[in-house]
Amino acid sequence: MTIEEALRQILIDARTAAEERIYPLRLPPDPQLPAIAYARISTPRVRCLTGYSHLAMPRFQFTVWAVTYGEAKALVDEVITALDCYSGTVDSVVIQASHIDNEVSMIEPTTGFFGMPLDFIVAHTE
Repeated sequence: MTIEEALRQILIDARTAAEERIYPLRLPPDPQLPAIAYARISTPRVRCLTGYSHLAMPRFQFTVWAVTYGEAKALVDEVITALDCYSGTVDSVVIQASHIDNEVSMIEPTTGFFGMPLDFIVAHTE
C-alpha cells in the first residue's frame, strides 16, 4: 500500500460525506458530489549524518468539491477531523504525524462548484 492509498483509506474509514468518491489528481467527468481529489505536492526527505533516514514529509493537497458552500465546508471539517494530528499504521504504511498546513476557498468558474483545497504535511516511514 502506498502513502496515497493509506490516506485515502483513512478518509473512507472516517465515513466522510464523500464516501468513496476520493480520486487521485482530478475528479472524473460529471462527478457525483461531494467528492475529493488529492495530489502529492512535494516530498522532502529527512537526511541524517549516516545518509537516508527513511522518513519522508510530503505535502498532500486534498481538494474538496461540492455544489454548495455549506456542503463543501462540512466536508472540509470532516477531512480535517480525520487527518489532522493523525498517527498510526494503515496496512503496512506507518504514519508518524499528519497536520493541516493550509486551507483555501474557491469557485470553479465553469461549473460553479465550490472547491476548498487543504494542504497536509504527512510524516511517514518509507
